Amino acid sequence: MSRHGKKTAFFLATALLGTVALIGPSACRKVTPPPQENTNLDPLIHGEGLGARELADRFGWMEFHPLGDTRLFFRMRVPRGWQARPHEISSLELQADWPMNVVLAQVEAPDQKDVLLRVGYWRIRRGTGVVKLNEFLESSLMELVLGGNEPPDMVKARSKWVVLARKSGKIKGHDFLEELIELKNAWGLSMVRARLVQQGPLVFLVMGLAPSARYERFRQAFGVATESFGLLTPDRLSNQPE
Repeated sequence: MSRHGKKTAFFLATALLGTVALIGPSACRKVTPPPQENTNLDPLIHGEGLGARELADRFGWMEFHPLGDTRLFFRMRVPRGWQARPHEISSLELQADWPMNVVLAQVEAPDQKDVLLRVGYWRIRRGTGVVKLNEFLESSLMELVLGGNEPPDMVKARSKWVVLARKSGKIKGHDFLEELIELKNAWGLSMVRARLVQQGPLVFLVMGLAPSARYERFRQAFGVATESFGLLTPDRLSNQPE
C-alpha cells in the first residue's frame, strides 16, 4: 500500500502455444485448459457454438489472483491477443465493496480501448437484507450511463438503457442473472453483455462492452468470456509455480 492508499493489481496474460501464461508481481505460471471441458456457448441472443479445436485455437484462459485474496481468484476464456490492463484498487474502494462495485480486472481488444471485458464484485454485508441481482446490475449500468459527473439518479439512468434479452437461474447451485443491454451514454450507443453470479456474500459481475455499431464482431467473444468465468478455489488452481 503506497502513501496514496493505493494497491496495484497487475496482471499481464500472453497466449503461448495453446496455453496462457500469466505474469504477475511475484510469479510466472502457465494456465492449461482442463480436459473434457464443456465447450457449449451461452445461447443468450445468438445460440452459436464452437467445436473444441476452434475454441482452443481462438481463445485462451486468463487466470487472475487479485490482491492475493483466494476468495477473489478467477479465470475466464478471452480471445487470443487481448490484453489485461494494470488496474489500481484504492483502500477506500476495498472498504466500500458494499454498496460499490470494485473492479478487479479489465481486458481490452487490441487497438480498441472501447471494446473490453471487465470483472468486479460486491460483498454483501450482514444485516443488509435481500438484494436482488438485477439491483446490482442496475447500479453498475447507472455508473456507465451517468458517469462521475452527474449525481446518482436511477430514474434518469433507466431511461437510457433497454434490456434486449434476459435469463436467470442457477449455476452449480449459485444464483445467476444474465442480460444483453443497449445503453446510451456520453460516447453514444453501446451494447453490454453482463452476467452476475452470487457465491455466498460475494456477487461477481462479468461485463463485455462495445459500441453498438461493432457489437456483432465481438458478441461471440463476450459469450465465451461470460460463460467460462469461474472462481478458483485453492484445490482448483490449474497453474503452479514453475
